[in-house]
Amino acid sequence: MSINVKEIVKRWMRKRGYQGLYNDVECGCSIDELFPCASYQCGDCVPAYEFDCDECIRENCTKRSEAGLFYHPDKDYCKPIHPVRLGE
Repeated sequence: MSINVKEIVKRWMRKRGYQGLYNDVECGCSIDELFPCASYQCGDCVPAYEFDCDECIRENCTKRSEAGLFYHPDKDYCKPIHPVRLGE
């Protein structure tokens, strides 16, 4: 049985506790919906942790997204203000 690159990336990320991808152009996606942009910029994405903006108590945060989720490669990016949801 062969698997595609997307599945290899998902398995690698889950094994290491990541929940999505992050790109310096302020882009992010969940591990279950990788590469929704389908653009060349996907090659610049890095594994990231998921933060739920709806649970955040930081005021005037510039990282809040309309979707309510934010991805960042630094596990401590929102700590101690926001708890990180650990891998599945």
